[in-house]
Amino acid sequence: MLSIPQIAQTWQISPYLYESLNQIVSAINTLSSQSGVDAAPAAQSSAGQSLPAPSAPASLDVSASAGTFRVTLGASPGATSAALYFLEAAADSGFAATDTTVYPLGGTLAVNLSLGNVTLYFRARAKYPSSGYGSYVIFGGSTPTAVTGGLVGSVNLPTNVPLNSTNNATVDSVDAGSSATIRIYGPGGVGSSWTRYSGQGTETYPAGTITGLAYSTVYYVVWSGSAYLAFTEQSQAVNDNYVFVGRPTTVAPGGSGGSSGGGGSGSGNGGRFLD
Repeated sequence: MLSIPQIAQTWQISPYLYESLNQIVSAINTLSSQSGVDAAPAAQSSAGQSLPAPSAPASLDVSASAGTFRVTLGASPGATSAALYFLEAAADSGFAATDTTVYPLGGTLAVNLSLGNVTLYFRARAKYPSSGYGSYVIFGGSTPTAVTGGLVGSVNLPTNVPLNSTNNATVDSVDAGSSATIRIYGPGGVGSSWTRYSGQGTETYPAGTITGLAYSTVYYVVWSGSAYLAFTEQSQAVNDNYVFVGRPTTVAPGGSGGSSGGGGSGSGNGGRFLD
């Protein structure tokens, strides 16, 4: 904080000067407090004064599931918007220095940390840019409470994220006279639905066809959500909204050759991308 030791003597020179200087000092110290920057650091102030640290954050709440910790702080009472907050997490309830990770939050009072299925203890404190640290608030109080992240299951992942999967679809082709037609169907034969199996369970899809395709060509067949599509390049088939069905090779003119794809065909690829 700014302090002028000789300010009292200015009264004898001019009461107006004394009043003006007091107003200037007050304004600078107010701005200093709001910005969190000491106008006269301890080494320069008259009585070793320094900007007081914020008090401990008003609260600390921690919850977790699927490997993600959700942390919310209550602002330090009386602190200005310049206060900086620091979250600490440790596997040791004593917060040993070698076992503690510090997360600088800046002015943010809420954060999500994806740390996996680990068990941690949490505490937090605050400071201004030109002050020391304030005292800690500890999750659980005087007896720290451990929080476990929890396992990440398949249901926590976005739809169609790469997972082990297969299906019972048959994806084959027939000669349509001047082009090839790809057919997609299930164990019940042409026209029947098929099932996709993954870590998220089972999904059922309708039978379908794709017409006007080239002969003797490898295609990547996907379900777009409303229709079947066939691509000659694998990179075209990896849109997050697509469900991969199979990779057949269409027949030659006259219906000879070709190969099936999908998990329901003996020579298929199980509904997985394979080169």
